[in-house]
Amino acid sequence: MNTTIPTLLREKAEALVALLDRDVDFLRANLARLDALRGMVVKRQDQELSRLLDTIRLESESYAQHESRRQLLRQEIADLMACDVRELTLSSLARVLDPPLNHIVTQRKGTLRELTGRLRAEHLSTRWLLKDCARFNTVLFNTLFHPGQENALTYTVKGTTQQQQRGQSMISLQF
Repeated sequence: MNTTIPTLLREKAEALVALLDRDVDFLRANLARLDALRGMVVKRQDQELSRLLDTIRLESESYAQHESRRQLLRQEIADLMACDVRELTLSSLARVLDPPLNHIVTQRKGTLRELTGRLRAEHLSTRWLLKDCARFNTVLFNTLFHPGQENALTYTVKGTTQQQQRGQSMISLQF
């Protein structure tokens, strides 16, 4: 099979490469969205953030259809290669393809690996930012509305920290 691949397998592999190109575009768009999301959270751009979340929701629905097309194509390729779909990888597909298609599949695999690694790191950064925002909001809420609570630190005019005194509130809760 390495010297002469069936036309049908080559056509399916070319179709898979086209789907992988869409995966690459989707990953790049997600990287940009995560970056924009972090910026909008920091700058408190609530309307833009809402629009971005709506866009992400719509893209996710569209991508689900793409995912099912890719899985169907993977099953067809696995059938042509007489292997189980769980055993079909881009590496195993590239091994049975002739140049230049095998090089294209290998290149897409590398690009996808690099982008998923970057996406994992960006996702973690976004997660930490949101976790810090939640922690800060909790501390701020407790400092403002639960005076004298343990671990309620405030800053003096000189910038040093001081423990909030029991019964002392940063804002007046009386009308």
